[in-house]
Amino acid sequence: MQLVKSILNKSLGLFGLEIRRVQRGRDAIRDAKELLANLVEPVIFDVGANLGQSIEKFRRQFDCPRIHAFEPSPKTFRDLSSRVENIPLLKLNNFALGSEPQLTEFYENSQSDMSSFLRPGERHWGSIDNVTDVRVETVDHYCKSNVIEKIDLLKIDTQGYDLEVLNGG
Repeated sequence: MQLVKSILNKSLGLFGLEIRRVQRGRDAIRDAKELLANLVEPVIFDVGANLGQSIEKFRRQFDCPRIHAFEPSPKTFRDLSSRVENIPLLKLNNFALGSEPQLTEFYENSQSDMSSFLRPGERHWGSIDNVTDVRVETVDHYCKSNVIEKIDLLKIDTQGYDLEVLNGG
């Protein structure tokens, strides 16, 4: 087997190609870093930013990420803002992304990472503390308004609203 690999690698090397084993699937953000290694300032959308857990991970993996974070919950957004203030190249947005611009009821859960536009089922975690109308924009409209030509990494964690986000782009 080693001889076959050696012959194959030498043959491919003539064309400037190489084969190497890559372990992926254990850490999505590290995998993204590898895939986006040639970008100096990748544009990252953090849809469902919650308290900034992913923002911290993006900043550890990428040197100069341009992060656009979206958190619809007014309370969670206040907490997020205080946690990540003064981070360069970070734009915080206190609205959601979805399939069409609108105001929509948002169920704020006592566990902020469980809040959702979808009404909770019988066996949901936490309790609903508040139902509030929040603004929803589309990915397309946001990109046009902010002169964003492409998104290099789109992270979506919206408690079941993910397809709506994708339908808006």
